[in-house]
Amino acid sequence: MSQGRGRRIGFAIVLMAGMTSQSLIFAPIAPALPGIAARAGTHGETVAQLCFALPSLGLILSGLLAGGIIDRFGPRGAIIWSLVLYVVTGTSPVLLDAPVPLLATRLLMGFATGIITTSATVLLVASYEGEARGRMLGYQSSTGSAVGLVALLVAGAIVQHADWHMAFLLYGGVMGIFLLLAIVCVPSIRPVREGASAGAGKAIVLLWPGYLAACLLFVIPASCGSQLAFLLRDRGTHDAFAQAVVIAMVNLGSMSSAAVFGRIEAACGPRRTFASSLAIGALGLLLIGVGPSAWVVGTGSLLSGIAVGLYFPYLWLVAATLPSPELRSKVLALQASAMYLGGFLYPAIFGGLSRGFGLEGAFVAMAVLMSFATAVVLLARSGRLLLVRAPG
Repeated sequence: MSQGRGRRIGFAIVLMAGMTSQSLIFAPIAPALPGIAARAGTHGETVAQLCFALPSLGLILSGLLAGGIIDRFGPRGAIIWSLVLYVVTGTSPVLLDAPVPLLATRLLMGFATGIITTSATVLLVASYEGEARGRMLGYQSSTGSAVGLVALLVAGAIVQHADWHMAFLLYGGVMGIFLLLAIVCVPSIRPVREGASAGAGKAIVLLWPGYLAACLLFVIPASCGSQLAFLLRDRGTHDAFAQAVVIAMVNLGSMSSAAVFGRIEAACGPRRTFASSLAIGALGLLLIGVGPSAWVVGTGSLLSGIAVGLYFPYLWLVAATLPSPELRSKVLALQASAMYLGGFLYPAIFGGLSRGFGLEGAFVAMAVLMSFATAVVLLARSGRLLLVRAPG
């Protein structure tokens, strides 16, 4: 293999770092949460919950600054130094497990994740066009889902057979590979610069429908990940492994559909792709809400995951295609913030539906809302989310 080809392959791998860093936020730590709670003492459960949630806050905050950071240092410098910060803060709980340092490192890791995600996407958009851009955006989401699923299983095995601290080595092990490849393979690309404050304001005005959609649609995977175990228990499925398999169907579905997103979008067009993703998601949520058995709920989870693997790459494609080059880094930075804002708002949104309709009824209500959104997308004649096509 020639050196040039090797660098191109390494560069393509680095572009997967954004979604991988997001998936890893919650995967290795999940099996370690009981150990963290026990180590923290009296307020252990609160500390464990904050450890799980604080990276999302860091990621939301990074969206306000990522565009300016990338404009200042370039995407190469931004992704390398954010990967350094991610590796250091991700692995530091191996040694620093007191509550305050632990929480601080989790917040900073979330901040680094936002910079990594935006830098990787800016590099991707600058390097690929047309159908190739859609394929690479799909591969980003697919790779993130796959790595997150494997990391969760590996972390569970580590916690089962060793000390829970060791699970945090996965952050350095996985993202350290991206860091080395970034140093060697990422070229210096300078986006067109614009004033940070003006750019952020223009980005919000330009793409607020996309940000709203990303925020609300993120409630779907958040609801599936956190509520399916309770729903299955209420329907008589108490086996923890069976519950885990059903929940994992969401990751499996998103990994599979995201891998072929580019081909689907090229064949069907943006409007039909987006509408189909919403319709599939509506059907999946309906099966979750009314399914009498774990098999039916699992099928609904798989369909919901397939929808996730289509509509999130689509929204990233919109954010990558719609703005002018000088606004692109700010638009992409705020996209990640909008998604994770949905994760923060999820308890209020799903909780309100659950109080009104019950746990099963909340999923059915979301299915109805997604069906309505599908009709709007199919019938609307114009809209910033509907007319964007990948160039080429």
